[in-house]
Amino acid sequence: MTRSSPSKIALVAPWSEGNDRASEGNRDQVAGTSERPYQRLADEIVRLISKGDLAANDRLPSERILAERYKVSRTSIREAIIALEIRGIVEVRAGSGIYVRVGKPSSFPEETSTGPFELLRGRLIIEPEICAAAATAAKDADLDAIYATIVAMKDTLNDKRANEIADRKFHVAIASASGNGMLAQIVASVWDRRKGAMWEKIEEHFHTPALREAAIDDHQRIFHALVARDPQRAKGEMRKHIERVIHEFGKAW
Repeated sequence: MTRSSPSKIALVAPWSEGNDRASEGNRDQVAGTSERPYQRLADEIVRLISKGDLAANDRLPSERILAERYKVSRTSIREAIIALEIRGIVEVRAGSGIYVRVGKPSSFPEETSTGPFELLRGRLIIEPEICAAAATAAKDADLDAIYATIVAMKDTLNDKRANEIADRKFHVAIASASGNGMLAQIVASVWDRRKGAMWEKIEEHFHTPALREAAIDDHQRIFHALVARDPQRAKGEMRKHIERVIHEFGKAW
């Protein structure tokens, strides 16, 4: 923090670097409110700016300090920062930190109601189980369709939009291979929520050709498990794939 007013000193005191014992899994539990943790944190930062506790060019506390102070997970902090960046309230300076910008705070657009990490955690619950089901139910034609999506991803490695389409087709094809049409609709619906300013901003920061190459490698391992008709292996490979994406998107700036 760059300012030394009494209010700023009082603000910094609870954000001690020395206490980081809160459980990551419990930090996003907020009693009595339906507001998502990242929205709550983003609004709190806006209030601090409005009160003058944070001013233009002030550096925000580290992710670890914010996590402890507000009892939220670091992924919620990442979503809050992205939401504030979209609103023009903060600026991400690579290798330096997050800084307050000059600008009038705006409200959250409706499309930010489901954050990227919330969506990814939802996928982590449903897609590994679907993949396990596909390992036992997939027909040869289903496996051919899944393999075709991997080929398409390789062919579009440097075309982000086309690669995303092939990526979506891979996951939907696996759900279809389960033999349950409802599951295919669910996976397609979840993937269709990967739109809007929040997703665009997080992918701007973290979605690189290297990440797409890693996804192809993941997909090949998932495909091999499906071909082997091994549901536990297929489930595990899908879980590792989604967990890796969460990890990559959750890296500190």
